[in-house]
Amino acid sequence: MLVVLTCLTLCGAPPSVSVGNASDGHLINGKQLPARGEAHEVMRGTRRRGLHWGTDELVGALKRAAASVATAQRGSMLLVGNMSLQGGGDIGPSVSHNSGRDADLGFYAMDTRGRPVRTPTLVVFDDDGVAGTLRFDTRRNWLLVRAFLTDKAVQVQWIFCKNALRRRLLEHATKAGEPAELVARAAEVLGEPGNSSAHAEHFHVRLYCARHDRLAGCRNYGPTHAWVDDFQSAVDDAARTAAADLTGPDARALAALDRLKLLRSGVVGGELVRVVEDSKRARRLRLAALEVLELLPGLGAHADRLAARLSETDGELLVALTRVVAHIAATSTAEALAGLATRTGAPSAARTKALEGLGRLRHGPALPRVAPLLGDPRLAKGADEVLLRTTGRTFGTGKKGVAKWEAWWSKNATGDRLGWVWSALVDGGAKAATGKTRLRTMRRLVGLMRPGGALALLARELVHDATGYWLEQGHFTDRQMLRFYTAWLKAGAPSAAPAGGAEP
Repeated sequence: MLVVLTCLTLCGAPPSVSVGNASDGHLINGKQLPARGEAHEVMRGTRRRGLHWGTDELVGALKRAAASVATAQRGSMLLVGNMSLQGGGDIGPSVSHNSGRDADLGFYAMDTRGRPVRTPTLVVFDDDGVAGTLRFDTRRNWLLVRAFLTDKAVQVQWIFCKNALRRRLLEHATKAGEPAELVARAAEVLGEPGNSSAHAEHFHVRLYCARHDRLAGCRNYGPTHAWVDDFQSAVDDAARTAAADLTGPDARALAALDRLKLLRSGVVGGELVRVVEDSKRARRLRLAALEVLELLPGLGAHADRLAARLSETDGELLVALTRVVAHIAATSTAEALAGLATRTGAPSAARTKALEGLGRLRHGPALPRVAPLLGDPRLAKGADEVLLRTTGRTFGTGKKGVAKWEAWWSKNATGDRLGWVWSALVDGGAKAATGKTRLRTMRRLVGLMRPGGALALLARELVHDATGYWLEQGHFTDRQMLRFYTAWLKAGAPSAAPAGGAEP
């Protein structure tokens, strides 16, 4: 990234760079939105806290969108709320706004006679678009949405707002004769978020990473709309170029690894595995390669090669290797992880990481080997987590726990893991997810997600087994996942057809 920024700096004023994602990233060379422009005004609190910074792309798009609305309705002023800090990072209660690509924008309002009204603060509108004597100005708010979606200089991922207001905007666009493709895009981009407030008082606009941002380590999360170029091919090409230096001197190879850590492209997984496999390479180089591998997606094809290295005698390398194999979570590595978890001479840290991998895999045949570890104080917690994730049950640790698990296994060894989990839930008082009890059982499952952790994961699996619905946790917190599933439940989704029992 340093090379990229240096080159850009020499070519003129350095552009902004959005690094990381919207929830844990930061901003380099951010651009400040003027406190007041011809068609926008930044809220006083936002100015006081220094939160009106963003990428060049975001600031430019805000100005253009505001100007577009003001052209259609003279005197319109867009009220701008929180964007980002100058260097990005957390901004208090928000879970995003970290990397300069998010902005909160007040809704345009009008009075009861349809005349435009400026508001100094954000106004909460009800489902009918009413806030006291103010009304949600559907026409101007649509013009703002339209301006963002038709701006060829940016790609919009989200424009969050309350669902009732979203419906008003889409209905207006359709009646106004807007192109069907534009309305369809708006329908995908507009929406009420499941992990925060309903956004009844403002739009929350999020842009995708620009091309140069992606090449400097910017990461999108969430859906990539069909019309969007996420510049993955450019990232992959840059990764391949950097990977060519892995066979060079150590200093050059380490620099290449730093670059690959930013790019996070899975296309160079094979080259990184070769570095790990080469015992003649410097230890720090092999460790750095493993650090990059742990961040990459799509490494299933390399899982067995890495698992074959779990006989490594260097403790630090073994721990790093185990982390990567656990991260990949390929079923074919379950036996290798089980073998490491039960290898008495291996470092406890490596054995603990092996148990974490088994917990992700939820591999039933490993249970008889894992259960005895409940008697080892160093490994008991990890072993209990594996057993809970795999069967939905916990019998405690120590000798008594081991004995209870052995007794349970003698009766249930021929079962399948989803059957084990359903059985555990039924023993806890739930009914099978069929017929009249389906909705009640779904409510219980969603309730089990409240504490997070292994029980939440099991509950999500059982929801999937019964209805076909599945949501990857990814970067979301347990609390956010609970909100998503609660919203799904309220929407009546449990009426979906069963998925046939396949694991997600």
